[in-house]
Amino acid sequence: MKLCNLVQHGLILAAMTMGLGAVGAAQDVQVNSADHNSPTLGNETTESEINVTRNGSLAVVGYNTSRQAGLLGLGGWNSLSGYAYSNDGGHTFTDAGFVPAGTHVLEGDPALAVDSSGRVYYGSLLEETTGASYIGVSQSTSTSPSVVFGNPVLISGQFSTTGGFQDKEFIAIDNTSGGAFSHPGRVYVAWSEFPSSGNPQLMLAASSSASPLTFSPSLLVAPSATSFQHGAFPIVGPDGALYVAWSTLSSISTAASATINLRKSTDGGATFPNPVVTVASFTSTAGDLGTGGSLRTRSFPYLAVDNTPAGSATHGNLYAVFQGRPGATASPRSEIFFASSTDGGVTWSPARNISSGPAVTIGADGTSNDNWLPSISVSPVTGHIKVLFYSRREDPGNNKIRVYEAGSTDGGMTWYNRPFSDVAFTPSVGYDPLLVSTYMGDYLNAFADSNGLLGSWGDTRNLCSPPGGATAPCSPAGRGDQDAWSREETDATGPDLAITPWGYVTGVGPLWQTPDIFVVNSSNARVNAEKGIVNLLRAHIRNVGSAGATGAVVRFRFAPIYSGVPDSAFKVIGTVTVNVPAGAAQDVPVNWDMTNLSDTNGGVWPSPISAFDHFCVKVDIEFPADINLTNNSAQNNFFDVSTGTGPIKPIKFIIGNPFRRDVKVNIVPVKLPVTIRPLVRPPLIMMSKAAKAGAAAPAKTAISAAGAIALRENEIQVATITLVRPPASVTRTLTHDIVQDVNMVVDGKIVGGFSFLLAKANAPAPPPRPGPNPPSRKVGEAVQAQENPQQKFEKTAALAPAEAHQAIVQYLAAQNIRVIQDDKQSGLASSAAIPLSRPALMSSISTSAQKLVPPNGTGKYFITFKTTGEGPTTRVSVSVRILLVTSQDLDSPLGGRLMPSNGSLEQKHLAALAPRLKLQ
Repeated sequence: MKLCNLVQHGLILAAMTMGLGAVGAAQDVQVNSADHNSPTLGNETTESEINVTRNGSLAVVGYNTSRQAGLLGLGGWNSLSGYAYSNDGGHTFTDAGFVPAGTHVLEGDPALAVDSSGRVYYGSLLEETTGASYIGVSQSTSTSPSVVFGNPVLISGQFSTTGGFQDKEFIAIDNTSGGAFSHPGRVYVAWSEFPSSGNPQLMLAASSSASPLTFSPSLLVAPSATSFQHGAFPIVGPDGALYVAWSTLSSISTAASATINLRKSTDGGATFPNPVVTVASFTSTAGDLGTGGSLRTRSFPYLAVDNTPAGSATHGNLYAVFQGRPGATASPRSEIFFASSTDGGVTWSPARNISSGPAVTIGADGTSNDNWLPSISVSPVTGHIKVLFYSRREDPGNNKIRVYEAGSTDGGMTWYNRPFSDVAFTPSVGYDPLLVSTYMGDYLNAFADSNGLLGSWGDTRNLCSPPGGATAPCSPAGRGDQDAWSREETDATGPDLAITPWGYVTGVGPLWQTPDIFVVNSSNARVNAEKGIVNLLRAHIRNVGSAGATGAVVRFRFAPIYSGVPDSAFKVIGTVTVNVPAGAAQDVPVNWDMTNLSDTNGGVWPSPISAFDHFCVKVDIEFPADINLTNNSAQNNFFDVSTGTGPIKPIKFIIGNPFRRDVKVNIVPVKLPVTIRPLVRPPLIMMSKAAKAGAAAPAKTAISAAGAIALRENEIQVATITLVRPPASVTRTLTHDIVQDVNMVVDGKIVGGFSFLLAKANAPAPPPRPGPNPPSRKVGEAVQAQENPQQKFEKTAALAPAEAHQAIVQYLAAQNIRVIQDDKQSGLASSAAIPLSRPALMSSISTSAQKLVPPNGTGKYFITFKTTGEGPTTRVSVSVRILLVTSQDLDSPLGGRLMPSNGSLEQKHLAALAPRLKLQ
């Protein structure tokens, strides 16, 4: 059961600063010296691509700057690498000019880090005097009272001297000690190398000495590139393990299929024995965002690791953020996505949209505007996650840009969005003759330490305003000038009460259920709710904050199963006042009295509770001192459908219109699990009567020819849905509940929904197969796939597992299907996106989903094979995920709407594989 997320998304900005650890008295600080009013620099006044590090009171910000070209001439400069430093932790900055290039040329792309001894490292692109391309790393020679860098140390790529070009380096330093894989003080540099022909490849170099600074020969992070690999990002875990993530892009100019990949080294970057892990599969953003003057961008990943003390709930968690296109076809929209790993990067959660998706419970972007260029950081004290990114949500014209913050205090389950920078600015590009016309900087940066968050970015709020009589003024007057900015933010501390939301928000479990709201019997065992009795209702709440909560109110409410009705339609069950110490959890009890079967909530509900078999319970935690309100509400769908055979009686539910306009609503089953086949017929959805609450007589229900239900503004009706129960042959042995999810769809976008229990598990689930490298989770395997791992087709192959896996990979190659995952150890082989024409799409999805496909709709799908077993035979399973690429659903991380498969694609590939695998 889902709370109407349209109401949540409509929160105004003023409400977003309450209970979220407000930014407070901090303000934006310009990092570089003012140059928008210089009389001598002309238009060479661009500072961009910001990176920041901090060590106690010392903060250093690096940025690309064209100012030296203004000082020495376009043909006389040798360093685009500028920097500024602060001795008061980031309150004020001193512009220090340029990183010295020695006899070389530094071409910017700053990357900064500081080691445990306080030395600062600055990475740049470097061109040697012969024209060979290198990475340059400059080590500080002084950090007090000013920061001074020495000449750069060169790091070579494989093709530095034969025409290769090095691009976008990032730096990580091992500041751990005593970890299983620690190499204290080791400096890691990862980057992309573009050969003279072919695709870029990922490189890594590790330092062999810090004094003097030297590096071991560089090595390839990933196998030779067969597609566009870019954006290598390294990070060191608390045990000293090194992780490197990157993007694999099928296009850098248009929105296209892409993956975020990761490899791990446990020997200080000497080797990468672990297989490539797919963190996420997604659709990249267009290389040019278009509006506001062309703005180039890239879908690169940023990593962060939780360095909270050992024993904390999130210690060692890995987090990744990236920008992706969620599926809009009419604009170059970009959104911010987040994924997490709790097992050292082996498996990853499904990526969640944290700028406008359901994971954002406060302050989500309700527009179709752009959110892009994310950077992530994690407090080493509290584990709070902060993501900074550019957003255009405040401008109806999708032009003006403001830096926004997405934050989570519960390990990434729920998020808020709020403005971070003081003002929005109008992008300004094309004025600097040294730079390409679409250039406004490809990066911003978030850095968290024990002092809080220090964010840095580039913006154009300063307008060209040269003094009269200037010899070389900027022009034209009034255009924006790109400068480097920063802002501090103290991490919020205090009580933080939380309850796990439903799966639609978290991406875990059934869409409309949560494990934290449940009913127990007198023996405290979990049971189903019943009508006609007093149910013992419970809510499991936690305090994930740093201080205890005294006098918190837990409010319980309920309503018959519904979709789209307003929050006011819930009836109060009761309230309970609790005290929850920091780090503690407790089950909060309340009695849910359902003995009055004639209850209509004073006429708010069109029918009494006796007419309904499914009910939704909502729990809200109310505590004014709570530092984060994003995780204070949850709902659970209680159902009482039995597990017997035979047809299910019609189930009534409430359907409402949450919009301030008339709408047409589709009620669409998300999927029909393969385990309930063969079905006698598909779910039948019908309207039995329509009545506004309190109406004298039912009105005639309006159903369009397309099957949509017409609802007037604020109208509430009663509908029935009839489902076909799975036959006894299917339900005889079940290791998982069979749950049917139903979505309410308006204008092609999910705006509500509920779930039905078709059959309960009656057998224990098999234990997981042991192994060091379980399969990684992918964005393409969306929420529904995680809910029902049984949704696959299986056969037995008369081959050993390794032979079967190799035969599958060869089959995909013979079909010209690109393999993006080839993991023999875990038995996984997955394809890149495979296109589907409209006829092929329509023949591959369920009939209930076909009505959502527009006339010009096409699709694509991903196919995954899994091999398990020992000895001479292997169990082969196959599953597919199908996407409607022209869907209006803007929350999909895949660039399209997930469509339920009818099994034809799985059967086709298994049939084609039969001769190769000797399938039985």
